[in-house]
Amino acid sequence: MEDTTNVLVPEPVFRGGKTDQLVDINVSVDAVKSRLEKLREDKSPGDDDLSPRLLKMISDEMALPVTILFNQSMIEGDVPLYWRSANVMPIFKKGSRSQPENYWPVSLTSELSKVMESVVRDIIVTHLDRHKLIRDSAWLSTR
Repeated sequence: MEDTTNVLVPEPVFRGGKTDQLVDINVSVDAVKSRLEKLREDKSPGDDDLSPRLLKMISDEMALPVTILFNQSMIEGDVPLYWRSANVMPIFKKGSRSQPENYWPVSLTSELSKVMESVVRDIIVTHLDRHKLIRDSAWLSTR
């Protein structure tokens, strides 16, 4: 049996109360609409074939149903299959086009998946910043 008598106990970093904890992530329609409006139209669609140009053009109509889909996905802990797959395209770098090492792979993933990732990331980072749970890297390097 392992001796755990000298195990260090970390000091608690989170200083908020029970209501301040990030237990559930609830995506807002405004956050989704804002992200859809900022999509780059020159990007290629992913495996779901939804082009960023189309999603941007219909962002007003798509914001609510996409938000419902995102929130349901968070509740169930699962995402649609198309969001988990990618089309990998070889992009030519330089040299002979007949040599495989002269290409780099680019993964074309679902724009909706990227929108969901960015909205969830923003929610998490906002929570971490609000409660000062991210330390400066300078602090880490002195330890």
